[in-house]
Amino acid sequence: MLPGSHRAAGLVDDAALVRAMLEVEVAWARVLGTSLSLGDWVPSLDPAEVEAAGNPVLPLVNALRARVSGTVHTGLTSQDVLDSALMLLARGALERMSADLDRIAGALAGLADEHRSSVMAGRTLTQHAVPITFGLKAARWLVGVLDAIDELDVVAVALPVQCGGAAGTMSRVPDPVAAASAFAGHLGLVWPGMPWHTYRAPITRLGDAVVRCCDALGVMAADLLTLGRPEIGEVREGFVAGRGGSSTMPHKRNPVLSVLVNSAALRAPGLGAQLHLCAARAVDERPDGAWHAEWPALRALLELAVVAASQAAELVEGLEVRADVMARRAAEAAPDLLAERGGGADSGLFAERGGGADPDLLAESGGGTDPDLLAERGGGTDSGLLAERGGGMDSGLLAERGGGMDSDLLAERSGGTDSGLLAERGGGTDPGLLAERGGGTAPDLLAERGGGMDSALLAERGGGTDSDPLAERSGGTDPASYLGAAEVFVDEALRRNRSRLAPSGGARRPPLQSSQRGLTENDD
Repeated sequence: MLPGSHRAAGLVDDAALVRAMLEVEVAWARVLGTSLSLGDWVPSLDPAEVEAAGNPVLPLVNALRARVSGTVHTGLTSQDVLDSALMLLARGALERMSADLDRIAGALAGLADEHRSSVMAGRTLTQHAVPITFGLKAARWLVGVLDAIDELDVVAVALPVQCGGAAGTMSRVPDPVAAASAFAGHLGLVWPGMPWHTYRAPITRLGDAVVRCCDALGVMAADLLTLGRPEIGEVREGFVAGRGGSSTMPHKRNPVLSVLVNSAALRAPGLGAQLHLCAARAVDERPDGAWHAEWPALRALLELAVVAASQAAELVEGLEVRADVMARRAAEAAPDLLAERGGGADSGLFAERGGGADPDLLAESGGGTDPDLLAERGGGTDSGLLAERGGGMDSGLLAERGGGMDSDLLAERSGGTDSGLLAERGGGTDPGLLAERGGGTAPDLLAERGGGMDSALLAERGGGTDSDPLAERSGGTDPASYLGAAEVFVDEALRRNRSRLAPSGGARRPPLQSSQRGLTENDD
């Protein structure tokens, strides 16, 4: 059982499929000049008969012929009926998804606008990156949803009728093209110009659009799952009594909606891939199994997406955004978040600030650092790193640095400096030595080393980190000063969302035509 299947009740289940097949037969009878009045009659098909026929159409036609007089099914084949019926189901599912995606877009637009200035920690590859805003994150989710809406709109208005007869020639119909066009018109579908019994692009296009919708919802759900972890706590699903409990841990409040939407996004691509596999094996004039494997995959995908869109709409409309926690987390992570600085600096400078970590410094964990590896850092040997290595240095390894001696390293070796070695460095005096004269560091000399600041040395000044260089880089140490064009991007997402809405504030696109038109057709 799919959790939340009640949200898609009556759209793609077996009863809905039978109703849609009846609607197709009624429309085709009308093309042939017969009016079928079925009222609310929907037959119950015997699974054994469905198995014997290989599909549900023949048992349906037999039941229909037993109930009504007149021409039924003449000129059609089972695939014409079932493919057309599936398009009607798809239309109803897309209509439901479209309504929920509109809700999601509206809620995300509100969050993006409200939190355009709510600073939070950006994260890349699971680690702190640079400051962003929650408004920007919501705007990115919004753009994904808007793309999904656009793709579903394109597919929805082009859902095709299937009409080809036994082998795709419509040989039993006097005026095939006119009949097919009229057939499509009665069903509110599109006549694509020829049958598509073994050309399954209409199915794969539909499936791809639905999968991309699930992608957009899935990335949002996955982000919310991360942000809602107790150790982060920046968002929380809205409270609903009885939802999210645990059978063994009463303290838990599980993010059920996010979990289910994420689950749908993980399942959908497999169903979409199955549609493509079936399309690639649709051989001859009518497929021998590929078509049969397609129906359950398409119906499962539509149900999954309808349910996920409904759950996602409820999720974002009730989302609790904890901007105060975001701000606190960003402040706590400031040393990491501010590590991207204009002209760049050694991240070792921030490794000492507030618990930030320099990946190169982390290489010293586990008992020591391999000097051969460290010697590759930045094209040479980083004395700021090597000088701290576990009690001493291997002078044999460190004797060479670019053809000369590294006086910074030797100056720190076990209590003294060998002036005989250090007197010569490229023909002159080593500023690194002079910088140590008088028991301290000479900032003017250090500032000239390599054309910039050696952050490893600056980090040692006065027993801590010199914040002055930070304050001069890229706007200071306030995370909010690092937001770049975040607000511009938020505005662009909001502009795009507004552009799809009519001046009245209603949906830009007209409502999709419902497939539930009833089973009684009368002449115009």
